[in-house]
Amino acid sequence: MLYLYYFLLGAAAAAILLLVGAAVAIVCSSSLKLRRLFAAAAGRIFTDEEVRWTIPARKYRRGEEEPASDCPVCLSVLADGEEIRQLPQCKHFFHSCCIDRWLALHFNCPVCRRGILPLSPSLV
Repeated sequence: MLYLYYFLLGAAAAAILLLVGAAVAIVCSSSLKLRRLFAAAAGRIFTDEEVRWTIPARKYRRGEEEPASDCPVCLSVLADGEEIRQLPQCKHFFHSCCIDRWLALHFNCPVCRRGILPLSPSLV
């Protein structure tokens, strides 16, 4: 009789653990889907290859560019001949390596928080 009691108690505990695990999996799955949806709606997060293709790099020339003289990500002065990228929407300048690392984790400008690309008509 005592074995039956422990068996039922163990089965109940296992069932509760399975239900809790399933609930956690459902919550994590739905939050990941929401994060992907928000990232897509806000301009989405880029891979390194997409950044290089979408936002081409060029050499910085002091005097030819906007008055920005330092990279807002690393706070270093932009020097003549350094490779930079200019975001298409807000026109802010960054070292290529700095903005590439930023865009691997974020989907907006580190200065003004504006989306990197305009929203596609299907998302508006």
